[in-house]
Order: sequence, then structure tokens, then C-alpha cells
Amino acid sequence: MNFKITENKKNHTVTVAAVASGDITKKDAANTIKIKRYLEENNIKVIHCIKEDYINNRAGKVTGEWVFSTSSTKTVDKPSPPVVSSNRVERTKKSSKSKDE
Repeated sequence: MNFKITENKKNHTVTVAAVASGDITKKDAANTIKIKRYLEENNIKVIHCIKEDYINNRAGKVTGEWVFSTSSTKTVDKPSPPVVSSNRVERTKKSSKSKDE
């Protein structure tokens, strides 16, 4: 299996293109776990997978592509407030006047 790694420093991503050999007598497959191990062996730190793929050479030569986000050097001054969601609907109070008035 051949791998091509492309780092995009502007977007903080790493793209890995893999090509499985066309020789169907040799089992050749790749999934996200195998690609992450390959990146770790090459000292490339990634945070999480943005686009994943799975390839095998059962039908001949195939290609696959994985995109990972890398650690960013950006710092956040203020943490964002937690998101609070509510399923309740606020009801408006009815007037306390009686119907006769």
C-alpha cells in the first residue's frame, strides 16, 4: 500500500491518500485506525478524523482519502459559554382581570 501525506498549515488539516495494490493475491486494506497508526509512526499529530474511508484490493487497484484536523496553535482568550437548550415553551401570563370588567 502506498501513502501520500499532504499537510495544509492554513486549514490545520492533514490529508492522506492511499492506494491499494492491484494484485488481488496479496490482501491489502486500509481503514482509519491503520491510517492513524501510520501518521503516528511518521510523527504527525492529529486530533480527529474529518473524512474517513475504507479501501481493499479485492476488486483490483483502488484509492482512498482521509482528512484529519491537526493541533492548532491558535489560543482562545475567553472560553465560549456553554450551550443551554430548553424544551420548555415560556407561556405568557393572562391578565388577572375577570371577564365581567
